[in-house]
Amino acid sequence: MNKKRKKYSVLTRAFLLFSAVILALSFSACSGGTDEDAEKTPTAAAATPTPQETAKPTEAPTAPPPENTVEITVEKYPSLFTIFGEATTLAENDAGVPYPCIKLEQSDEDLFNEEYYNSGVYVTLNASEECSAAVYVTLAAPDAVNGASGYMLKYCMNEEFEDPDLDADYVDLDMECLEPLQTVQEFVFDIDLKQGENKLYLFQSTVGEHGGWRISVTGLRLELSAGDIALPEVEEKPKNVIDFPAEGLVLDTTNYNTARGIRPEDTTDEKTQSGQNFGYFDVGAELTYVLNVQKAGTYEISYRLSSPDGTGVLEVYVDDEEAGAMENSENTGDYQAWIDLEDKTEIELSEGEHTLRFTVTESGFNISYFTVLPKA
Repeated sequence: MNKKRKKYSVLTRAFLLFSAVILALSFSACSGGTDEDAEKTPTAAAATPTPQETAKPTEAPTAPPPENTVEITVEKYPSLFTIFGEATTLAENDAGVPYPCIKLEQSDEDLFNEEYYNSGVYVTLNASEECSAAVYVTLAAPDAVNGASGYMLKYCMNEEFEDPDLDADYVDLDMECLEPLQTVQEFVFDIDLKQGENKLYLFQSTVGEHGGWRISVTGLRLELSAGDIALPEVEEKPKNVIDFPAEGLVLDTTNYNTARGIRPEDTTDEKTQSGQNFGYFDVGAELTYVLNVQKAGTYEISYRLSSPDGTGVLEVYVDDEEAGAMENSENTGDYQAWIDLEDKTEIELSEGEHTLRFTVTESGFNISYFTVLPKA
């Protein structure tokens, strides 16, 4: 009996142990799994925010559009400047203004009748959209002296000109000038442009009955708040390149590339082969030649000139680098009395293309021609 009870006791313990193992394995399979299985188990999705929790996007401030700058010079776009009245004229240059300009003047009728709008100029501006603009007008007042009073540039837009008695806006040049009024400088005023064609009217006005004064306008620079102004295409003048041989060359009115302010004119100089000399050497005027140099070396520039007062300075540049200057002190007595200046300007030229530029820094002379020879 004891042996049988012991046998049953052993069997019972074995069965209980086996059951415990089975339960442990089952619990492990249901709850844990392997590390790899744990990595594959998807995480719970983030809770969807309620409407109160939804953040509103922050809008970045909108930067104003960059200003569009338009340059309109009398030299490049003369057709955009329409002159009316007898007193205002288009000129190749003016005293102290070596560039093409509009000479704004008042006639006697303008002065005595106080109708300042009988003579002037308007500039046609085709705007792509409605906008405002700061207008920088480049001008000089050749008749003025520093501190002279009474110079005003009057301006108005579009239909405002229909009333000749209108008290137009104006720029008081005496109050605004930074340099003597004979000097070319900028003055600024503001205008509003409609989409399409606009006309900006400019007039010269003087206080009292001075008369005879003039304002020489060389161009406008407009800084637009939006849009653009359509400008006509201008054909670029082909560059006049001249072959420059090793033995040198004469430079005269027949072979120059560009001239600003300086103009050819008939001459009595019997030495010139062109029959013309260069005149109108006002301060700031420029003359350029483009040379295709055949042989590198040192060259000397000599000048045949006239000067009734023994004055004149002409700076010399090679490829925009200052190379020297012609300083005249010879008085020839007349603009058609010619001498060969003894002083020469030495320049260095390498083989290939170079631009030779002459810039006037003191007036009072004419040039018949230049001679460029290799230095002995």
